[in-house]
Amino acid sequence: MHLPDMVLQPVPTVVSGALGVAGLAWAVRRLRGREGDRATVLMGAMGACVFAAQMVNFPLYPWPISGHLMGGVLAAVVLGPAAGIAVMALVLMVQAFLFGDGGITALGANFVNMGLIGSGVGYAIYATLRRRWAGGLVGPNASEEARAQDQRAVVIAAMAASWFSVLLASGSLSIQLTLFGPNPGDLPIVLGWMTLVHCGIGLGEAMITGLAIRFLLLTRPDLIPPLETATAPGLTSSTTSSASGRATAVFGGLGIALAIAAFLAPLASDHPDGFEWTATRLGFLDHEDQPEDQGDPAALVAAEGPAGLGQEPANEPARPLYEAPLPDYAIQVEGPLGDWFRDAPSLSTAIAGIIGTLTVFLAGWIIARGLETRRPPTQFNPTPTDPQTGGVGPHVA
Repeated sequence: MHLPDMVLQPVPTVVSGALGVAGLAWAVRRLRGREGDRATVLMGAMGACVFAAQMVNFPLYPWPISGHLMGGVLAAVVLGPAAGIAVMALVLMVQAFLFGDGGITALGANFVNMGLIGSGVGYAIYATLRRRWAGGLVGPNASEEARAQDQRAVVIAAMAASWFSVLLASGSLSIQLTLFGPNPGDLPIVLGWMTLVHCGIGLGEAMITGLAIRFLLLTRPDLIPPLETATAPGLTSSTTSSASGRATAVFGGLGIALAIAAFLAPLASDHPDGFEWTATRLGFLDHEDQPEDQGDPAALVAAEGPAGLGQEPANEPARPLYEAPLPDYAIQVEGPLGDWFRDAPSLSTAIAGIIGTLTVFLAGWIIARGLETRRPPTQFNPTPTDPQTGGVGPHVA
């Protein structure tokens, strides 16, 4: 669901970028000053997990289509909507700048679709359903039966919200393509195809999200906050507030992310994802009869402008707007080492995935540290001694 460069017209590109900046600014403002808060502590680990999971495309049988986890609802359920939105922004930026997955000029539109809608709106749906199905908020003195009911509500609400988030994000993308794309099309047709395809992809999103949330509830239920603390600054659970609890959650999450990138990403389906398949079928991204070196839509629009999509390519090979260091999640270097990586594509993908996972983790940790407000060191102001008792007494001016 990543738009490439220059597919949207200039004005919508600028507008979507402004919306993305405004949404990210809101999230950063909500997170600023939350020293030791669970959301900032876990941002790096959650970002790494979302990034690695997005590398694993699952097939959508019986069609030649694949899908992957978007992860916005999963991040928001664990961290709250502000941190979830920030995590999605970080993942999208690493994907665009390091791997060329999604255009630099399309970062705003991609963030609106997968960050603000996928995580922010997705969390609003989750919170509404959880309140309704859990019978209200569960406080610290709730009975075991109420807690069990709330845990069931968490899983079901997260799965439902994940499914809806995929549909809403694909709907937003459909509107962007038909109204502001290079080849304006019939919105009902595009929206119908995108909805049909992403209904199936949304089921995969819901299943993966539900399994992940259930796993956390069984192993670390403290990582799933009640609704009343999910967005409130400065509130931490008893386990994640301790140093050992934080370290276990952070490095455990990083270990899971690295395992996904190293062992599952090389097994990902090579079918086009739902957006690519639909856009190619309807003529938005027409790769038919193109030379191998011009199959990238970003390269076409860089050479011919937005009208180049869906038309015959020029004779001269076009270059993309930005040369990513690890394009297509692969190690591409010259010489014998490059030949070795080309002969071992699974290893190349695994190494690229590990590099990306560590990049997201470290960037998330650095950003989280920057968002924390440092308390000034306590000044030593000796209290005068009480002359009557010799002890510490109040100071009288």
